[in-house]
Amino acid sequence: MFHNRMRSKGWLAQSWSKRRIAIACLIVVGCQTMPAADVAQKARPELAAITVWAEDVDATAAFYRDVVGLTDAPTHSNDPIVLDAGAALVVIMEGQLAPPIQPKRRWPMLALQVRDLNESLSRLRAAGVALPWGIEEYGAPDPTSRYVMFYDPAGNLIELVQFLR
Repeated sequence: MFHNRMRSKGWLAQSWSKRRIAIACLIVVGCQTMPAADVAQKARPELAAITVWAEDVDATAAFYRDVVGLTDAPTHSNDPIVLDAGAALVVIMEGQLAPPIQPKRRWPMLALQVRDLNESLSRLRAAGVALPWGIEEYGAPDPTSRYVMFYDPAGNLIELVQFLR
């Protein structure tokens, strides 16, 4: 209904700059006047979901639930499997990883913030997860974070990080 009204008034035919001005006017007139920084903050995109590809979806989902500690997100079905990672969702889809591009340095596909890295490490070790680089710190000599990187059952490089401040 709203979309049809905007189309009838030529909304979609307007240039982007005219629409941007109209949106800014709606923000100012619609509620209350906001400082420009607040408008920019509200318009900033935030991560909603990330897809992890796996040949064995069930084993990978069990790993994220039982070892990493994610929970099922409310969905309409189990295809695909969707897990709750706090502010975003982790979607596990059936498929193969693309061949690695040989990056100049290692970088995780997915990094998850944890409150207690030691607790997470206990679960990883109990599950027999290899920790090829061990526990690492960032920000020497006074570290700002501790983290660990490892591979999930599908071969995705994952990081768990605890921010210290």
